[in-house]
Amino acid sequence: MKKKQPKDFLRNKTAQIAREMKGEDQLHITSCILQKNGDRYVTVRDIASLDETPPTYIYSLIPFEEDPDVQEFFVRHKRLIESGFYDG
Repeated sequence: MKKKQPKDFLRNKTAQIAREMKGEDQLHITSCILQKNGDRYVTVRDIASLDETPPTYIYSLIPFEEDPDVQEFFVRHKRLIESGFYDG
């Protein structure tokens, strides 16, 4: 079995982030609002969810989120969120 090379891993993660940014993956950010205290309210749409209203997360509390998929999603988008890329 061939070992996955670091370049392949990074290429796959980059492609996944691009799909998520375009809304083509299961989770994607629909809004991100910077608060006066420096925290952000981030609304994430889950296309597999039947909820009509997507949940809004408080960015500083994400490490305490119980859903590992949501945690991993935020880890992948950490730099973009913190840079203000999604702020609207």
